[in-house]
Amino acid sequence: MTRPAQTSIEKALAVLGAFDGPYLGRGLTELVRDLGIPRPTLHRILKQLADGGFIRQLPSKRYQIGLRLFELGSRVSDQVQLRIPAIPHLHSLYHRTDCAVYLSVWAGDEVLHLDYLPSRHEPALPARAGGRWTAHCASVGKVLLAHASADVVERYLSQPLRAATRKTITNCDEFLAHMQQVRGQGYATTIEESLIGVYGLAAPIRDRHGEVVAAICIAGRNRALLKRRGDVIETANAISYDISTRAAGAPAPASLS
Repeated sequence: MTRPAQTSIEKALAVLGAFDGPYLGRGLTELVRDLGIPRPTLHRILKQLADGGFIRQLPSKRYQIGLRLFELGSRVSDQVQLRIPAIPHLHSLYHRTDCAVYLSVWAGDEVLHLDYLPSRHEPALPARAGGRWTAHCASVGKVLLAHASADVVERYLSQPLRAATRKTITNCDEFLAHMQQVRGQGYATTIEESLIGVYGLAAPIRDRHGEVVAAICIAGRNRALLKRRGDVIETANAISYDISTRAAGAPAPASLS
């Protein structure tokens, strides 16, 4: 169980974290309920965050994330900056395959989607740019874990592998063998391991030193997409090439370690 926020900073961070979801806005009463912070204290924190531009209050009196967080977020690490060379390739893959397309990196013990293009022909998947996903049941997560350091993998496997569906790999030995297969073949697939009826295919993106810094994938409800590994690998290699040939002096994205 997560320890309740105690210090002022912990409480402010908890308030910001409460907006991490598909919310059009959040009201004071529901925030009090979800966070367990006394109403007067929470109201004071919300006012201070609003004064700083980190959240904003709507005419309805509900709250949303503010533009100040967007400004700061746009300056975050080189892992996010790799979106710039990746964007044209993401759109090319999107139009060639008619699938949802993800660009993802490792964040803590989860996958973070830097970009997401929803399919034009299928209902949207429960994902968004800036959203997170469980690594071991996602094709991008498998790619990133397969190329992670031994310490990262050991830490990840120190906790039980939660089953998202009945097809999720939850046995550590089986998962490690699967990671070896992913490294050998150069791509990863998920077959209803994350969501029933949804398939994924991912390949690694490397920096100029050959380190895997991200993964790209296509996903959707048509199993035939699993045959498009050539398109996905080609796209990943093209992004890797553009990253490697950026202007001299530009720092490479941080590797997964």
